[in-house]
Amino acid sequence: MTEQIMMPELEYNGKIPKELRDEALAAFNTYKGDKEQLISLLKDNEKYYRDSYTKTVPLLKEKMNCNTPFIFSGIENATADASENFPSPNIIERTPEGSKAAEALSKIIPVQLDMVRFKKTFKANTRNKLKYGTAVYGVFYSETTKNIDVRAIDILDIF
Repeated sequence: MTEQIMMPELEYNGKIPKELRDEALAAFNTYKGDKEQLISLLKDNEKYYRDSYTKTVPLLKEKMNCNTPFIFSGIENATADASENFPSPNIIERTPEGSKAAEALSKIIPVQLDMVRFKKTFKANTRNKLKYGTAVYGVFYSETTKNIDVRAIDILDIF
């Protein structure tokens, strides 16, 4: 069971207390510093990947230096394996009363994922996971289609 952090009850008078503001600013600065290290690591990983990629794509060879296609081949093979073993949603009830909802969701969610072409997003994020060690999905509501949309999000775009 996860532990919940209890925030002290503060009476709001239209101003943010200085202590709370200072604490939030310190947390933000810590996050910002950690993110800069992550961005540097991700850029290094991408450069290493692209250097490996140029051996297999001659058009890129003039723009990049290349040492070995080993990393490229390993990532592409693992991406293909993950795509072939695309996971299916497994909806189970939390309580006995939730069995009908779980059964309904088990029928709805696979259709919804097909509608938003989740396999394509999954494949893109699988490649990101292999290159960077992590990937980010975004779930959005589209006003034009009146439906949800699941997209791969570039890690560098998150702040």
